Amino acid sequence: MILIEATGSDSEIDAMKIEKFLSYLIEGENYSEKGGSQRSRVIEAVLANDSQQEQALWSIREHVPVALMQSSRIREKESGYRGEREIVRKLFKYDISLTLEHTGDFLQELKQALHQLKEEREEDHEKDKVSHSFFNGFHVVGLSKKDDDCHVNDKKVETVLEFCNFGHAGDQNLHLNILAHISMPLHVNGSSSEIISELPSSQEFIHFIHEKIDKHVFDLVIKRNGKCL
Repeated sequence: MILIEATGSDSEIDAMKIEKFLSYLIEGENYSEKGGSQRSRVIEAVLANDSQQEQALWSIREHVPVALMQSSRIREKESGYRGEREIVRKLFKYDISLTLEHTGDFLQELKQALHQLKEEREEDHEKDKVSHSFFNGFHVVGLSKKDDDCHVNDKKVETVLEFCNFGHAGDQNLHLNILAHISMPLHVNGSSSEIISELPSSQEFIHFIHEKIDKHVFDLVIKRNGKCL
């Protein structure tokens, strides 16, 4: 979603200009830098008709960071055929400055890099007990294919990464928010308690995940001559 606020001296003329602009975005064709034209990706637009509607739209944007922080505080337990597991959510936040032309590629490459950490841990298992013994890899929402890539292991920790980003397009500022959903086994049906007692704590896993995300975020930002603010 893109939220645009415009001001002018004549409300009627301003409204006509904005409606014409929105119609062009939804129905028209946009020029592609790679050559030729492409259909607009704008599917729907909402135009505020008064200050109350304007405030309602801004309220959505202002409540995004609040909702993310509330989600990251959730810690719960679930029981099922696999046994009992603890669900922990942790939010990793980054304030990044990138040119608009690099933002999309940066996000896609970051998702791919985190998704491939499962392969990296297989090569690094001798020196990384946490990832080798208990970590079942990152599964990135919108990128991983559950059936093909997510091999469920009842005795390992499962981590799903959800990207929830917002920012300021005008000053090329991206608020990168990665919400980690961490599922840790507390009791596995049919297994000895010793296996579970060997698991690192949730805080150790959070520290491990944070290090991995940090490295890829900073490396990819530097690669594109951006800044982490």
